[in-house]
Amino acid sequence: MKRRTFIGALALFSLKMAFPRLCFAQPEDKEIYFWLDKQMGAAYENGQLVRSFRIISGYDGPATSQDGSRIYYKPTPKEKHRIISKTKNGYSRRYNAEMPYAMQFRPGYFIHAWSRDESLPAPGHPYASHGCISVDFPVAEWLFYWTPIGTPVYIWEERT
Repeated sequence: MKRRTFIGALALFSLKMAFPRLCFAQPEDKEIYFWLDKQMGAAYENGQLVRSFRIISGYDGPATSQDGSRIYYKPTPKEKHRIISKTKNGYSRRYNAEMPYAMQFRPGYFIHAWSRDESLPAPGHPYASHGCISVDFPVAEWLFYWTPIGTPVYIWEERT
């Protein structure tokens, strides 16, 4: 019996190594893009647009502080990232702020709902984020359940 279990596990491992995309869903099948100049985001699955949405991103400039003791406004980092953790009821102790449906893409940076009660502010709202990417609550909830850990996140300055 132990021999059959070992052979079965070995066969499954061999299949996974030979055909990984057939055996298990891959985070690369899904991608999230953000364009900071347009304050827009989009979710893609297998290269097809699934959903687009408005965003509010971090301050576009050098990190600043209110009183010189801590960074208060910081820019959203522009490059390729991956979702590294998810928390349904996130909270920032640093900024004393709820972060519903938070998905971390870099230490200290999250994609999360703007508010449970309010829509996103109008485009051009000054200093709307501390470097995170905020989306409307229904979008954050949808992204949270749609996005597996490891999903690539691309943040670009301009949409080309």
